[in-house]
Amino acid sequence: MSPDRGVSTVLDVVACLLLVTAAVGVHVAAPSSGQQIRGERTAASVADVLTTSTAAVDYSVQPSVTSEAAPTYPEASETAYRRSAHGTLGELLAAAAVAETRVDGHRVVPHDEFPERVVAATSEQLAVVDAGVRVVARWEPFPESSVNGTVAVGPRPPPDADVTAATTAVSVTTGCTNEAADLAARKNGFDRLPGLFADCVVQTLFPPADTRVALRGQPPASTLAVHRYRLAADAFNASITSTPSPEEVSAVNTRLQNRLSTALEADVRKHYDDPIAAAGAASPGRVTITVRTWDR
Repeated sequence: MSPDRGVSTVLDVVACLLLVTAAVGVHVAAPSSGQQIRGERTAASVADVLTTSTAAVDYSVQPSVTSEAAPTYPEASETAYRRSAHGTLGELLAAAAVAETRVDGHRVVPHDEFPERVVAATSEQLAVVDAGVRVVARWEPFPESSVNGTVAVGPRPPPDADVTAATTAVSVTTGCTNEAADLAARKNGFDRLPGLFADCVVQTLFPPADTRVALRGQPPASTLAVHRYRLAADAFNASITSTPSPEEVSAVNTRLQNRLSTALEADVRKHYDDPIAAAGAASPGRVTITVRTWDR
């Protein structure tokens, strides 16, 4: 499979969903998608369909977990919280994986229904496949990173199943390539590599332009952006002002990057002896989608 399809679309989806994510409903935007999948059996064919079949997601930005101490606005109408996004199933799965980002198990993005709704939409379309199917979308700067996000669709294959597998990748940010990681590793070894990974993570979670727009907006958008910053700061063990302003986005992002870089340096050195090998295994700007199929 060729990687990095639909880059501009998924960047729009991630920027939109991750600043104000909380899906409340899904409707299929391409009625032909199910027919396109029908009859497909191999992992490669299903993976290819995921990059072309589209869906639209209607969602609310209202956090669904009160334990996160998210701000509430009883006076805001339901309409004020509602948004919608459209993309291929692969793009939506990629955005859902990023929405599930955790650092050592601590959530970075406010909890909501978006990943579950994307899983439901994907499962509905894959129901016509005449085979067992499991799809896993995972985002991590490098294998075994303590920073990662995953969503899965479908059951695990039986232990004795004859499984075929295929992978594809969806870009979620720009500039975070293996080439950039390899250059950093060759020039500065482990000194620069963790910082590059941290830059990519924060850039994906807090796109500067979109974050400034959210912070300039009226509640609930502005306060939810601040709430997301607070969750990330807690997860990264960083300190930020209680109410970052649009003008402080670059400074706050840098603070988060520096704290995360320290944690990722220990992570990288724990799993790799060679920085070039670490760079080769990395995928900080992409979500990897793995498809497995088997006879049932």
